[in-house]
Amino acid sequence: MRARKLQVDFWDVGYGDATVVWLTDRRLIIVDCGPSNSRLPKWIEKHGFDVDLVILTHNDADHFEGFLSLMRIHGLHVKAYAWVQDRSAEDLRRVWKELKDGHDRLHWPEPILIAPRAGKSYDLLAAAEIPKHRFSDSLKIEALYPSHLDNLAGQAKGPNWAGALIVLTLGGVPLVAWPGDLPLATCRDVLTGFNIKPIFLVGPHHGGPIDLARLTEDQVNNFVHEIGHCEAWISVAWNRKYQHPRPEYLRPISQRGITLRCSQITPRCDPDLHLWEEGIIPTHDWLGLEPPPSGPSCMGAMRVLFSADEYQVQFALVHAEARSKLQHPLCLSV
Repeated sequence: MRARKLQVDFWDVGYGDATVVWLTDRRLIIVDCGPSNSRLPKWIEKHGFDVDLVILTHNDADHFEGFLSLMRIHGLHVKAYAWVQDRSAEDLRRVWKELKDGHDRLHWPEPILIAPRAGKSYDLLAAAEIPKHRFSDSLKIEALYPSHLDNLAGQAKGPNWAGALIVLTLGGVPLVAWPGDLPLATCRDVLTGFNIKPIFLVGPHHGGPIDLARLTEDQVNNFVHEIGHCEAWISVAWNRKYQHPRPEYLRPISQRGITLRCSQITPRCDPDLHLWEEGIIPTHDWLGLEPPPSGPSCMGAMRVLFSADEYQVQFALVHAEARSKLQHPLCLSV
């Protein structure tokens, strides 16, 4: 009998993060939705998919605004959503009003608040009452952070400190960790505290963790080693004034043999970006997904097929060959 594979798509949404986990060929779980111009919501509406659960690591526009677009377009087909309060109620007032109005008039669901007890994970599939699916006995999506007290302490520092850390496991094997924009030190502390070494780490913060300037090179190296991931997926802020991903973050990843894959090319990868307007490979076309709203793709969208004991990144060899043609690909030159 052919082994069952769990399909996970990491989208290129421009400046932002969005991941689709396929429960079946019609039912999805989404972790972050990208910015307001993300093509993800209209793709979902176009194909009539049901969204069993949306998980939001935090409420910055590049992760969250696409969720509001999704609810406006397709809200009646979103069965549950989970989020963490990462900033004051005043800052979230407009969002809460829109979601409450949708709940009252259109019967949108109430949010699931991400607030695991300290030292305990929070099973978001159980909280969302996800109906049975082919991975029901072995698939888990859990929030590890922040506890209520960590959340309050984080909000005092700023939204990025109060975000959530989400982990996807299959058959007890941790596949993907989404730390949103959390500090690298927090990411290390939480994952090692739960004894979790994910295969894929998303970010954090577009490959430029917010605490990077405070860390020595040895600390960054040690944190990367202790997290112990095999692959790094980085949603690139290609058109921002600040440079993400940061070489001082990429360097220890590369030196430890961790595979780096970025959604888009940066000006430092190739100053002649106009030569790559269509991206180096048309991954979104090959996968039947939507193109990014802006920016030249590198890996672009990435599809990974997981089982409990192996994984396959589709078009990995084609991408490796194509990116070698860039003048100074950061992932290869750090």
